[in-house]
Amino acid sequence: MKIKLSAFVIAAALAAACNVTTANLASLKTGKEKGANQESTTFKAGETLYASAAVANNPGGVKVVYSLKNEKGDKIPGTETSIPMEKSGTAEYSVSLPAGVPSGKYTVTADLVTDSGEKKGSKSVTVTIEGAPAAAPAADGKDDKGGDHGDKGKDDKEVDKDKDDK
Repeated sequence: MKIKLSAFVIAAALAAACNVTTANLASLKTGKEKGANQESTTFKAGETLYASAAVANNPGGVKVVYSLKNEKGDKIPGTETSIPMEKSGTAEYSVSLPAGVPSGKYTVTADLVTDSGEKKGSKSVTVTIEGAPAAAPAADGKDDKGGDHGDKGKDDKEVDKDKDDK
């Protein structure tokens, strides 16, 4: 009896020391409202993107790390956040998309990571962001670099000549 009890105590101690977890990410969804109850994968610059990751079988000691990456896989600065999870439940995320964000495909990623840094799972959703349109020349014919575009189709010499003739 003593041997069985000792083996049980040793096994329990090893399991606790190794931070054994069966926690997993059951789902990830994105939307335009907190909780992402109505799923959406298309957003506009200036809107808030919400994500919701369901964590299941969690005895504690894990966190959900969210990030937003562009098509090249580069993380968008200011979009990474970590949410500690002490039990099963939902990890909510939101990020305000900058007004000047370029149009394109982006990836929202939720990684499940233990307190010791071990990655236990990952889910991702591809979203489309409709960015701000390219800047058009100002009404005065000058672009933001001071260039004159009021006389389209003429090069600078022709424009200068026309001005001298006036």
